[in-house]
Amino acid sequence: MQTTMALAMVSCTLLAVLSRGVARRLTAIAGGLVLTSFLVTRLGNVPINAQIKGLDPTGRLAASVHRRGAGRGQVA
Repeated sequence: MQTTMALAMVSCTLLAVLSRGVARRLTAIAGGLVLTSFLVTRLGNVPINAQIKGLDPTGRLAASVHRRGAGRGQVA
């Protein structure tokens, strides 16, 4: 995923350099959005996913949620 974002950023930058006028501005805005998406993924989602992978694999958390009634269509 990060490779795809990097390629999108490179292509936006190249297109912004080669174009003129409104097309250049729109391409620069698109590049900024790609950069924002990359930063959110890298700084937000990746650490969250690492924390999720570190959760207790024994299932004790899931069992405690089920005992409170979340498994029967109720919100815990």
